[in-house]
Amino acid sequence: MSGRICLLLSVVLVATAWLIPATADAQVFVYPRRPSQTNVRWFDFDWHHVDVLIGPEASGETIKDSGPRMHYAPHDTAHGPETQPLGQGGPWDWSAARTMHYAPGGTGGWAQGGKQGQAGKQAQVGMQAQGGMQAQGGKQAQGGEDDGAKGKIEGDRELSESEAQADDVPPWTGGVRLFFYEREREVAEWAAGFIEVMYRELVKDFDYVPRKTFSYFLYSSYHEFLQTNLFPIQEGVLGVTSPRNLDVTLPYFGDHAMFRDVSKHELAHEFTIQKVGSYAKKNKAAINPLMKLPLWFIEGLAEYYAKDGLDPRTETLVRDLVVNPDARRGYVLEGFFDDRVRSFLWTYKLGQARVAFLEETYGEGTIQRVLEESYRLVGTEEGKDRVGSFPALLTALTGDSRKTISTRFQNWVKRRHFRTYLDADQSPGILQEYDTGNGIIQALSTSPDGRVLMYRSISPNTGQRQLYLVDHRDPEDALTVAADGKPGLESLHPIAGRNFDVGKETLAFVARQDERDLIYFQPYKRTVEWAEVPSADDEGDEEEASARDTEKTKLAAADDKAVARAEEAAKQVSDVDFELGQRVKYRLDAWNIIGVDTLALGPDGRRIAFVGLRENGQKDLYLLEPKKDGKSFTVKRLTDDVYAEREISWGSDGIAFTSDATEKGHYNIFRLEPDTRKIERLTFENRDHTSPRMLDDGRVFFVAYDEVGANVYQAVGPGLVRKTGLATALSDLSPAPGDGLWALQYHEGRQRPARIPASRLLTGDISTQSVQAAAYPLPERSLDKSERYDVWSLDSWEVGTVFGIVGASSEGIAGQIYATSYDKLRDHTVIFNMLASGSVESIDGSLFYINQENRLVWGGGLFQDVGYRLDRTFKDDGTVNRFISSERFFGVTGTARWPFDRFTFVQGSLAIGGLDFFLYDGTEACLQDPNCIRNNTAPDDAGGVLDQWEAENDDVRFQLEPSVSLGYNTIRYHPQTGPFMGHSLLLTGTYDWQPFRQNGYTNIRFDAEKYWSLWGRTNLFLRGGTGYTFGSRFARSFFLSSFDTIRGVQWGDFDYLLGRSFFFSTAELQFPLNFLVRVPFLDLEGITGVDFGAAGDDFAEVWDRRVLDYVLGVNFGLGPFVFRLHFAKPFDIGAPVPNNGDWNTNFSLSWRYW
Repeated sequence: MSGRICLLLSVVLVATAWLIPATADAQVFVYPRRPSQTNVRWFDFDWHHVDVLIGPEASGETIKDSGPRMHYAPHDTAHGPETQPLGQGGPWDWSAARTMHYAPGGTGGWAQGGKQGQAGKQAQVGMQAQGGMQAQGGKQAQGGEDDGAKGKIEGDRELSESEAQADDVPPWTGGVRLFFYEREREVAEWAAGFIEVMYRELVKDFDYVPRKTFSYFLYSSYHEFLQTNLFPIQEGVLGVTSPRNLDVTLPYFGDHAMFRDVSKHELAHEFTIQKVGSYAKKNKAAINPLMKLPLWFIEGLAEYYAKDGLDPRTETLVRDLVVNPDARRGYVLEGFFDDRVRSFLWTYKLGQARVAFLEETYGEGTIQRVLEESYRLVGTEEGKDRVGSFPALLTALTGDSRKTISTRFQNWVKRRHFRTYLDADQSPGILQEYDTGNGIIQALSTSPDGRVLMYRSISPNTGQRQLYLVDHRDPEDALTVAADGKPGLESLHPIAGRNFDVGKETLAFVARQDERDLIYFQPYKRTVEWAEVPSADDEGDEEEASARDTEKTKLAAADDKAVARAEEAAKQVSDVDFELGQRVKYRLDAWNIIGVDTLALGPDGRRIAFVGLRENGQKDLYLLEPKKDGKSFTVKRLTDDVYAEREISWGSDGIAFTSDATEKGHYNIFRLEPDTRKIERLTFENRDHTSPRMLDDGRVFFVAYDEVGANVYQAVGPGLVRKTGLATALSDLSPAPGDGLWALQYHEGRQRPARIPASRLLTGDISTQSVQAAAYPLPERSLDKSERYDVWSLDSWEVGTVFGIVGASSEGIAGQIYATSYDKLRDHTVIFNMLASGSVESIDGSLFYINQENRLVWGGGLFQDVGYRLDRTFKDDGTVNRFISSERFFGVTGTARWPFDRFTFVQGSLAIGGLDFFLYDGTEACLQDPNCIRNNTAPDDAGGVLDQWEAENDDVRFQLEPSVSLGYNTIRYHPQTGPFMGHSLLLTGTYDWQPFRQNGYTNIRFDAEKYWSLWGRTNLFLRGGTGYTFGSRFARSFFLSSFDTIRGVQWGDFDYLLGRSFFFSTAELQFPLNFLVRVPFLDLEGITGVDFGAAGDDFAEVWDRRVLDYVLGVNFGLGPFVFRLHFAKPFDIGAPVPNNGDWNTNFSLSWRYW
């Protein structure tokens, strides 16, 4: 039971407690168990570190604070909070509500273009249509005290104007300690160069020199980043900054622009945290005011500096919110000070826009003045200078009232975006939208004829990603190709762009299995049923009719066999069915390829071109050619340079792909002939070109941001033609019938497939491109002075969570102490836990070390477990009443877990030590008193049994306790209800052996559960468990937690809850009740269900004590906790009814995501 209490105390324990072996106590106290998923460490990391920009007076001090700030990849739909996609994984997945799609975009290049609008900051020209960066993270955390640095920078020192404009950062800067591993050395050298440049930029932007050296942990790939032990993260998180110790963790992505974007965002957080702390100390603030700043301001500020102002993507997202609101979904522009903590759009993009508004309206440097004056949010230690709220602080700094600031912001946004919308050459009405109805669409591709659509979507209810295949003429019959979140298909990559493709009769897609991506290839068959074309009076699709007429003419002119097909072309489709063929899996580890960003099928429908990320962190273009057997294959590398490829398309004239091998690092389009590997550059612009699509007729289309939105362009010889003029964002171009195009259109806060008829494509003049210089050189910094990370150095360890609560009475001392310590990489953890309940012999505790640096996770330590059991010393004496005795098992223990994959594991443990038995004072007194311990069948002269009990249970016994567990878990979590989809299984067997007493006994226990997501957060689950102990009289008993198993029984009722065998089962429906009572940060849900179970010493006794009850209740969710108030009524089912059949009240506190 103590282990469960500890689970509620610390996220650190949640992440590591699963490894601590289950000994005596865990086998006695029964509550529903769920095996944890495993963050598998597939790769070994040889860590080194080097100091970047470290001055002689730098301090290694850290700021104490709460948990990390995580940044998530945005979904291009920027959907509202009611459709947030959800995550899957361990107990921390409630934060995955903000896990959204990231289609690789970036900064639009290393160099900046001209000013964007009136923002007052340089904006980068031509952002990628699917660009963007972090989405909302967890709750904002309070900063800690800044003790300042030592020596020259004692106290606070601001840069002078000349220093702020200087090329070099002053030597007293704190700098960065960069951690990297050997196989990513080349990538780390580039990262160090970028970090130095960005650090210098931010010193000027913030007019501030940070004091503290902070650790920067670099992973070469996103796959390896997900294996980190530094923070509990899941897919969708791009980078993490911890206000507690200033650690930054992120991958390089194999993408220079993307790394710069994420890294600068995180570095902006570092500067913000340190500057707020410095000015708080300088002005003797009562506490650090960081947590008083709204989340939109913190994230908007970081986005503003990472994007160098307002980038075109942000402008487009905000414009859509202003021009195309949808009040039914809450997709509307609200007040300036409103903060939606679960909205990527509102927190990040609107935050960025609001920060730009402050800079433009109230003068450059306004946001820095907010940081400098932020101490006024909490006041000084003497209680002076306190304004109390963020709106009051802005009022004091700007001279405008809260209402005036909000009004000016509304006018600023509307003037800016309505003007642009009205200047657009085309309206969204030219597009023919296609509503799939299957989740939130993330990426799209179509077959060469444009009939078959393949798309990836994410369910707003479950967070599961799925691939669908559908003919646009029969949208109701979409076929599910694949769904992730299970072994073999762990992830379809919600942060990826289009990582699948569909041909005439084949399809291919990317999915992660274990440590790396695999390519799946699959044929499909399409069966079309035709109906007669409606009469001319009926409404029809002119574009579709034109396509049918064209097809009919071509077919009729071909040969006699085409006549039937020509007749079919003159009909309409009534039904389309798909049949999938055998799926083939292509593993790429032989070529050291860890990730596949995107792929394209060749014109033959067999060969596959893809962008592969190697284990050294570098991307290149590859060609996969299946052999005749369809299963074996070869892989050929097509490019070999230090620059990054991002998106590809394969047409009749070769492979079109985007690369940043350009003058300023913008992604332009290149063409490659796969057989000769000849590369030709097609576009030459200082803006990003995205979504390239090479059609079968050789035309090449792409998307680029211009003055109104993300529009379609065509590369024509040495020039470009603008093909659309929409004030929206288009992406994922694909062929459509009748020489048109399919695209994903961003409209009303959602992405939908939309068809652009050929007649609607613009036919403007060709704009000439000028051929420019060679590709830009990557910044680079030598790592020759790096040192190997020494995990056993005291400097590498820090104190983690510490918790204690102690009380005293005449019975003794009671309370709990819990503490952790870990190394910098969190690969090694020490956990101390002690629970006292009166006497020394009843202390329950452990000191445990865990090693998580490799795939095999192991640990060991000291323990003392105290449990109790239904004593069987006098089981053959019918005159002795049943009573409870206690046992204490102490010694050393070790454990090891081997994960087969993320979902399945086997774990073994061994405990060696001493076992002794004891009685609490009340039980001991009862055994001395025959009137207490004897029943009415005992002879009158029968005495107490204490002496006999002590003789039978003497001395300390040497005991061995091996245990083996097998677990499986695919549970998904909803942020407002906890587990709500998936299933889990856990089987555990334990054998206790006393070799010198010839005693042995065995415990076997099995737990299972299944969750179904019904709608929204409403879910139904079935849960059950059973256990059996057999062997000598010392075999332990199970004690059921009635709160979690049989709620119709009062807590502690031994007649129904204690025995050597048990079973329990629960069916429960959970549904939201927030519409009845709305309380900030409180999630309210109703429950109704039934329980059925029992406990006893043998199967007959278990059946005789069976209990069936009906349950009604309410759950109050608050952060990671849930308070449960349940009322249960037992029924008469032919066995004794507990609690006289009356309603039983259960009130309990639990971890919502256990």
